[in-house]
Amino acid sequence: LKQESWNIGLPKVNVEGWNALPWFVLSQTQIGKKGVPAYPEYIRQLEGKKVTLDGFMQPVGEDSESNVFLLLENPVGCWYCEMPALNGMVYVEMANEKILRISREQIRIRGMLQLRGSDPEKFLFTIQAAIAE
Repeated sequence: LKQESWNIGLPKVNVEGWNALPWFVLSQTQIGKKGVPAYPEYIRQLEGKKVTLDGFMQPVGEDSESNVFLLLENPVGCWYCEMPALNGMVYVEMANEKILRISREQIRIRGMLQLRGSDPEKFLFTIQAAIAE
């Protein structure tokens, strides 16, 4: 993707420490032909790095407790009426398979960012080895 005005002022990626993962940068990811994502340069630089992201939990299944869930920028009342775009959700895998109770409260997640790569069955963004604050 070309250098766009929206990324001016983003902090330099911290290779060792924690990096904020802004929702507005995630939303700049485009889905191309054959479902191949085009990630902004800033997101590509964050792949494999430690990130932190605030959001709202959305269960993947029917369980009220899970070690995997989606993190969304805004809470969703009805998944079928208000489903966010693919670039507006992050799949979260908790560290050590820790179980969390699904909550309607905003939470902060910290973990390692992984991008989908070439597997169209995966979400665009995954935070692995996540901890909740």
